[in-house]
Amino acid sequence: MMHVEAVDREGLRRRVKDPFYQNTTSILAMENDQVLGRIEYHFYGKN
Repeated sequence: MMHVEAVDREGLRRRVKDPFYQNTTSILAMENDQVLGRIEYHFYGKN
């Protein structure tokens, strides 16, 4: 299980725009600004 003290919203926004992460989808489950869980999907393939 993943726990964080604070969410780096600007860091998340930068990584979402980075081409390296464009084939990855991450969904965060949050409550009261705390991350309760995360689901990630990675796609590795040719364009």
